[in-house]
Amino acid sequence: MAAGDDIPIGNHTYMHWTSLGKAILAHLSSARRSEIIDQHGLPRGTKRTLTNRNELEDELELIRQQGYATDDEEHLRGVRGVAVPIFDSDQNVVSSIGITGPRTRFQSSYVSKMLKTLEYAKNEIEVQSQYYR
Repeated sequence: MAAGDDIPIGNHTYMHWTSLGKAILAHLSSARRSEIIDQHGLPRGTKRTLTNRNELEDELELIRQQGYATDDEEHLRGVRGVAVPIFDSDQNVVSSIGITGPRTRFQSSYVSKMLKTLEYAKNEIEVQSQYYR
């Protein structure tokens, strides 16, 4: 069984543990991010999890600049992920979409390919949500 195969559906994770959560956190207002962090803290998921607020803020700035988030064994050992934020028509982040899998597959060429797929899916979702209500 691979890492993560036995995670029950609906299992709770913290936003700063995953690329999906970080893609959302990066695009929330600083006040909303502070609320979330103050309420839930920055607990450790693995030894690679960012638990320092300043380091997390630096990573969230990078995510805003590059347009996508990654996680590298921050939630589960042996698992990496990449995600992009999804925005509404007012450019508020409403969700994210991503791909997670075995660390061995998430080399830079694979991530680049997956980012193209995610960007396409993101664009489709954003257009559909704005024009087909």
